[in-house]
Amino acid sequence: MYVIAENYPFRKYYKLCRNTILITMPTYKIDINRIIEADEVKDMMARLPNPRDRALLSFFYLTGARPCEAIDMRGQDVTITDTYVAMRIRTAKKGKAKGFDPAKRTLEFPVDAPFIDEFVSYAKTKVGEQLFWVFSPRRVRQIITKASKNSKESPPKLCPYSFRHSRMTKLCNEGASLTELMYWKGSKEAKSVSSYIANKPIGRKLTIN
Repeated sequence: MYVIAENYPFRKYYKLCRNTILITMPTYKIDINRIIEADEVKDMMARLPNPRDRALLSFFYLTGARPCEAIDMRGQDVTITDTYVAMRIRTAKKGKAKGFDPAKRTLEFPVDAPFIDEFVSYAKTKVGEQLFWVFSPRRVRQIITKASKNSKESPPKLCPYSFRHSRMTKLCNEGASLTELMYWKGSKEAKSVSSYIANKPIGRKLTIN
């Protein structure tokens, strides 16, 4: 039996289809449709004593990657130079988009990118090893949601997918092309990034001749 799933802690719907269990995408209990600012991440960093967890938070803030992609990262997937840091991110998505393979994408960041020092210092200790040793995507979610809480009693404000939506929205607002958005997101279909384009504010008047 093959299982197509991720260990999301949200409500799950199961459908038995021959020898395959299909699980739909989760329904979110957290508002993920907002931009996350650096000050909020700084507060979260202060609540994470573990260097791995701080590096994980930095990774999500910079890349907007999926939790399963974070777990699949290896030390050899990171290239650190004097001017940039490159991260090779794998995804389970199948098929190719026009001009690139979404399953094999490399994202580059300048060495002065926000919070990248947390990631770099940790990555240097994991050469040849699994980068983020966590049990499951659910454990990844617990780390992020716990850090986003102002207190033990307060509800969580963010989950890993909050950073995904935030990063894609920022890239779109900064003028990224449709192909660039698809590449960054690791998607082979344009419709998966259409919502970010639709929500982009119009910054100029359109003239019809």
